[in-house]
Amino acid sequence: MLKSIIFKFFVLVMFSTFVGCSKEKTPVEDGEKENIIVVNDIRFESQSGKAIISSKVQLTVKVFPENATNKKVKWESNNHNVATVSQDGLVTTYKKGIAEITATSESGSKSAVYRLDVSLVAVEQIFTYSNFYTVMVGDKEPIEVKITPENPENPKLIWESSDARIASIGEDGIISGIAKGATKIKVSSQSNPDIFKIVEVFVIQSPNELIELDLQNINYKSNNGYITGTCELLIKPYIHFVDNVSNCELSIFDGNDVLVKKTNIKPIGGSMTIQGIKFDYTYKPYFSIKYTYRGKEYVKTLKIN
Repeated sequence: MLKSIIFKFFVLVMFSTFVGCSKEKTPVEDGEKENIIVVNDIRFESQSGKAIISSKVQLTVKVFPENATNKKVKWESNNHNVATVSQDGLVTTYKKGIAEITATSESGSKSAVYRLDVSLVAVEQIFTYSNFYTVMVGDKEPIEVKITPENPENPKLIWESSDARIASIGEDGIISGIAKGATKIKVSSQSNPDIFKIVEVFVIQSPNELIELDLQNINYKSNNGYITGTCELLIKPYIHFVDNVSNCELSIFDGNDVLVKKTNIKPIGGSMTIQGIKFDYTYKPYFSIKYTYRGKEYVKTLKIN
């Protein structure tokens, strides 16, 4: 009987001790819980964006507070046909459409959503054949354009003239010369206005305005009528204009309009060499440039001082 009482007392003491210990918190446990900082917010820098098919986009999020204990994030796409996302936030696109990419923090289960608009190929660059174009008053001139990549979803271009009183521009990229002067034409991508190109346009009354002779090396002695040296044809550096010039012929005449020498020359760098030709010094000799511009013949003369 005594043994039974002692045993029951012993069991009661042990049970009380166990319950008391289980209610106490060790210093280590208290310290661990006090050091845990839970995530209370998660954000993308931007809530939406665009990408093209078969591309990769790296997404990142900011976790708050910045000193959160666990900053790990889980990533998920709601439309795997359009885009998938790795657990590093790297998005891979597959087809046109909308995909919502959700980032969720492990700590605090806070979420943020990024809306990705996946489209076909976008315009990346615009090239023009030349940076300078010339057009005569009343004439039209196309601006040749190349865009890359070659197969964008929206290839439409927007054309603007900085001064439509000088030259206007149509939706087809054709310049119309209105009045003599200079202006600028801007061509930009409709789908991405940040992609653009600007060219300078010069409207002229006659192509003779762009044709000159370099006579610096010409030596003319008016007291005895001798002339010697080299004269060179100069065309202002507008590639587009030069491409339309042909059949250049440079001649020198005496003061009585008698042809002394004639030479066929190139539109660029063409020249004539004159050696000791004697003229009647009573009349000053002059040069004549005859050329064809877009099927029409023009002549420009230049007297020797």
